[in-house]
Amino acid sequence: RHGTVVCTEQSKLGYAAAQMLARRRSFALLVRGDSEVFGALTEDDILQAYASGTPASFSIGAWLASGFGTLPSLERAAIMHPQATLLEAAREMRAEAESEFAG
Repeated sequence: RHGTVVCTEQSKLGYAAAQMLARRRSFALLVRGDSEVFGALTEDDILQAYASGTPASFSIGAWLASGFGTLPSLERAAIMHPQATLLEAAREMRAEAESEFAG
C-alpha cells in the first residue's frame, strides 16, 4: 500500500507532485487545520501548473489564489456509508447528476 497523499495550503507544488509520483496516486487531498479536507490537487492541476510556468517552489495555496488552479467544491460530495451497495451508490450519483443538469 502506498497511502493517500495529504498536503496543506503551505505545501509546495513540487512536493505534492513528488509525493503523488512516489506513491502512485493521481491526486493529493488538501487539508486545513485539524485535517479538515477542503479539496483535492490532481495530476491535471500539476500539469497545468507546469505548463503555465509556475515554479515547483510555489505553495499550493498561492497557486490556487493565483486563479490558475481550480478548487472543486466538496460541499456537495455524496457520502456513502460502507454498508451501501453499489446500486445505492449509483442511484445517488445519478440523482446528483440529474439535479445538477436540471438546475
